[in-house]
Amino acid sequence: MFARYIGSFSSKATVAFINFLVLLFTSRYLGPGTRGEISLWLLDIFIIQMAAEIITGYSLVHFIPKVDFKIIYKTGFFFSLIILLLSVVIFLLIKKNFEWEFFGLVFMVILNSFHFVFFLGYGDIKSYNWISILQPFLLLFGIIVMVFGFELTTFRAWKIPMFFSFGVTLLFTAYVLFFKTQKSNQVNGNCPLADILKNGFLSQSANLFFVLANRYNYWQIEDLGKVGIYSTASTLAESLMIFSTAMAPLLLSDISLGKQEKLRFHQFLVVAGMVLISIVFIFFIPEEFILKVVGKSFVGIKGIILLLSAGVFLNSQTSIMHHFFSAKGNLVPAFISNFTGFLVTILFASFAYKKLGLHGLALLADSAYFSVFLVTFFWFMLKTSHHE
Repeated sequence: MFARYIGSFSSKATVAFINFLVLLFTSRYLGPGTRGEISLWLLDIFIIQMAAEIITGYSLVHFIPKVDFKIIYKTGFFFSLIILLLSVVIFLLIKKNFEWEFFGLVFMVILNSFHFVFFLGYGDIKSYNWISILQPFLLLFGIIVMVFGFELTTFRAWKIPMFFSFGVTLLFTAYVLFFKTQKSNQVNGNCPLADILKNGFLSQSANLFFVLANRYNYWQIEDLGKVGIYSTASTLAESLMIFSTAMAPLLLSDISLGKQEKLRFHQFLVVAGMVLISIVFIFFIPEEFILKVVGKSFVGIKGIILLLSAGVFLNSQTSIMHHFFSAKGNLVPAFISNFTGFLVTILFASFAYKKLGLHGLALLADSAYFSVFLVTFFWFMLKTSHHE
C-alpha cells in the first residue's frame, strides 16, 4: 500500500506542481482581473460537471466492477448530453453574455473525468496516474506559447490552451479505456440504474455543497481583482489537499474491489503530518517572495492562504472518511456533512465580508469546513464502533 501511495502521490505532486505553474503564469502575466474571470468560468464548468456526474462521477466506482461496460458507458454518455442541453437552456435564460464554445469545453471535461472513473473502477491506477499529468502539462505548455510566442495576455491566453489540453487528453483516455483497460475487465452484470442515480445524486450534491462552502464566497465579491486574489489564495491553500487526494484513488479502488475493509490509523496520520509540515513551511515564506512569484497586485494573499490552510487541514482528514464511505456505497454522510458546511457559508457570507472583507470570508470557510469535519467524524465513529 505504501509503495502504491508513493506512486499515487508522485503523480498528484507532479499535477499539483504543474497547476501551480499555471497559476503562476496566469497570475503574473494575465493579472488578478483575468484570474477572477478564469475562476468564474471554472466555477460554471464545475457546476455543470457536478450535474453530469450524478451518473458519470466517482460514486460509479462502486458499481463498475459488477456492471457491463457498454451499458454503463452509453448511459453516462447520453445522460451527459442531456445535462449539457439543459445547461444551454439555463444559460440562455439567465446569462446575457456567454460564449457557445464554453459548452464544447464542458463536454470534454465531463468525458475525460468519466474515463478516469473507469480506470479506478477497473483498478488501472497506472493509467489513471500517468494520463492525469497530461492535461495540466499541455495547458501549461499552451499558456507559455500564448504569452511568450503570441504575446497574448488576455483571457484567450488561458481559454485556447484549455481546449487544446482537454481535446488531446480526451483522445488518450478514450484510446486507453476502449482498447486496453475495459477489454481486460469484462463483466456481464446488469446496470442498477436506480442505485447509481441515488448514489450519484447524493455524491454530486455533496461535492457541490463542499465546493460552494468556499466558492460561494466569490459571489460576495464585486471586484474581479479581489475575486482573483481570493480565488488564487484558495487554490494555493487547497493544493495542500494533495496528500489526501493521493490516498483517495487507492481507497476507492481497494475498498470497492474488496482489498481493504476498513481505514487504518496510519492513513490519517501520514496525511495529517504532511499537511501540517506544509503549513509551517508556508508560514515562514516571506510575503515579498510570494508577491514576486504571483505578482505585486496580490498584496495580502499570504494571510488569506494561512487562514484557509486551517480549514484545508480538516478537509484532508474529512476527505479520507468521505472516500471510505463512498467506496462502501454510502454517500449519506458526505451529503449531510457537506450540506451543513454550505449552510454555514450561505447564512454568514454577507455578514463576514462586510465586517472583515476577504479575511472574513476565509475565516467563514474555516468555520464551514470545521462543521463538515465534526459531522463526518461523528458519523464515522458511530459506524465503525457499531461494526466493531
